[in-house]
Amino acid sequence: MTTTTDTSASNEMTETERTAMIAHLNDQTRKGQHRSSKIVLTSSLHHMLRGEYKTEGQAMANLILGQQELLKAINTTPIDAGDNPHSENDFGALDFKGERILWKIDYYADDGTFQWGSDAPWDASKTFRILTIMLASDY
Repeated sequence: MTTTTDTSASNEMTETERTAMIAHLNDQTRKGQHRSSKIVLTSSLHHMLRGEYKTEGQAMANLILGQQELLKAINTTPIDAGDNPHSENDFGALDFKGERILWKIDYYADDGTFQWGSDAPWDASKTFRILTIMLASDY
């Protein structure tokens, strides 16, 4: 289910309201429910999720099921307060299948180039989010 958020009054929002909106949009992104976002995995995490396999079909099944399990773990593991100093819910870490996993959400101007950060990350109509998920060893 895709949800949209009306942010037309974003100029009238307080800093606290902006932070709450950023956290809400980031929560939607982590759940795969924010239409102006993309989830990417590093190649080493992709390889780990594929696991050992005998056929390419089995590798793809492992990958799909692994991604589903990982996203569920990301969304059910509480975000440590030390990883969330600005209360934006934009970073987290967890253990998954014996590996330390890090995830980070970055905000870009929604112009299709991904060259510039967003000036209004609380405004869903102006911001594209990218959730990057990686092994801690990738960092």
